[in-house]
Amino acid sequence: MLKDLYRFSPTFRTKPKRGQTWEEYNKEEPQPTIQFLLESEQPEKLRVFTLRLAMSTEGAISPAFRSDARFPYPHLLFSCKHPILKAQWRQYFITFGIHFKPTIEQLETHQLKIAERFLELGGFLDGIPVQENSYYSGLERNDVLHAIMVNRRDYPIDQTLPLAEKHKRLREKAEQFAKKRESKKERKREAGPPNN
Repeated sequence: MLKDLYRFSPTFRTKPKRGQTWEEYNKEEPQPTIQFLLESEQPEKLRVFTLRLAMSTEGAISPAFRSDARFPYPHLLFSCKHPILKAQWRQYFITFGIHFKPTIEQLETHQLKIAERFLELGGFLDGIPVQENSYYSGLERNDVLHAIMVNRRDYPIDQTLPLAEKHKRLREKAEQFAKKRESKKERKREAGPPNN
C-alpha cells in the first residue's frame, strides 16, 4: 500500500520543517502532489466522493452577513497553504464547476451558485461537525449550509437586527434541519431494511 501511495505522490509532507522557511521548503524536491487526481480516469461517483472527503477534512462553512443584507452569504473555504497543492485542488474543484478564489492560506468563495453546486454534489459528508470554537459548534456543516441557502430563498432576516441576533436566528434554522434529518433517520431505522 505504501508503494502505491508513493507512486501517486512522492511525499506527503506539506509544510516546512521546524526552523525552515516556506521559501526554503518550496525549493525542496520532491514536493507533494494530487496531479494523479487530475490525470486519471475515475468513476464519477469516486470523483464526487473525493471532493466531498477533501471538503469534509480541510473545508469549512461560515455564514457571512453583510451590514445591509437580509440574508446570510455562504462562506465556503478550503484550507491549503501549500502553493502546488492549492493550485491543483483549485483545478480539481473547477472540474465540478466549483470556482474558488485563492488566498495565501486557503481557497474560498461567497458565491451562492457555488454553494448550490456543492450541495447538489452532496455537500460535506454526513456527520461532519462545525469546528468547536464556532458559534455553530454542535451542528453538522451541511445543516448550517442548508440553513443559509433556505434562509436566503424563503426566510429573510430583518437587516436592522444586531449581528448576534441574525446568527441566533440562523442557528435556530440549522437546528431545525438537524431535527428533520434525525427524524428521517429514525423513520428509516423503524421501517427496517427494504424487502427484496
